[in-house]
Order: sequence, then C-alpha cells, then structure tokens
Amino acid sequence: MSEKALLNNKLRNRITQLEYKGLSGREDEIKKIYKEVKGKNPPNFEIYTKRMIRNLSLFM
Repeated sequence: MSEKALLNNKLRNRITQLEYKGLSGREDEIKKIYKEVKGKNPPNFEIYTKRMIRNLSLFM
C-alpha cells in the first residue's frame, strides 16, 4: 500500500469549503475538484455523515 498522502493542501482546502455546505450528494463535484488539482481520476470513495458513522459504531 502506498504511503503517499491522498490529499494535498490545495485539494484539502477546496473540499473543506464544500463541507460547510454539506458533502452528501456532492461526489461528482469532489471528483471534478480532485481531477483539476491532481490531474487524474480520483480513487473510489464514499461519503459518510456523522449520523451514519455514529450508527455504525453502535454495532461494533
């Protein structure tokens, strides 16, 4: 597995700006930003809300 960081500061800052509006349903926008900044297609990813993570932790 690669030790290279997935997000650089520029990419992290742009995605953080989206967080204030809510990330749910913004996968296409995040993919577009990733491609603009990194110059390649992003890896597969899923967005989890706090509620979803909280519910998952109840089952562990």
